[in-house]
Amino acid sequence: MPKSSGLKSGSEFKQQSLKSHVRRDVVHNRTLGAVFIGISVVLFGIRYLTAAIITINSQVYIHFDEALQDVGKAPVILSIISLAIGLYHVYGSVFVQWYKKDLNRIESNWKELDESGSEGRNP
Repeated sequence: MPKSSGLKSGSEFKQQSLKSHVRRDVVHNRTLGAVFIGISVVLFGIRYLTAAIITINSQVYIHFDEALQDVGKAPVILSIISLAIGLYHVYGSVFVQWYKKDLNRIESNWKELDESGSEGRNP
C-alpha cells in the first residue's frame, strides 16, 4: 500500500474548500445580522434618550409623551427595518445551511436509487 504524501487530490481539495467557504459565509452572515440588531437597539434607545434631553432642556414643562411625539417615528421605523434585516441574516444563514444539507441528502439518495435500479434493467 503506497504511503500518501499528505497532498489532497483536486476533488478533495475542492470539496474541503467549498465546505470552509460555506462555513465562512454563515459566520459572516451571523456577524452582519448581529451588527444590524445592534444598530436596531441603538436606534430604539436614541428615541428615548432624545426625548429625555428635550424634556430636560425645555423652558416649559413638557410631558415625556409629548417629547416622544416631537422626536417622531423615524428612529422606530429605522429600528424595525434594521431588526428585520438582522434577523434575516442571523436566521437566514441557518435555514440555508439546513436546506443545503437536505438537498445533499436527497441527491445522495437519488444517486443510490439510480445505481440500484439500473442493475436489473437491460436497455
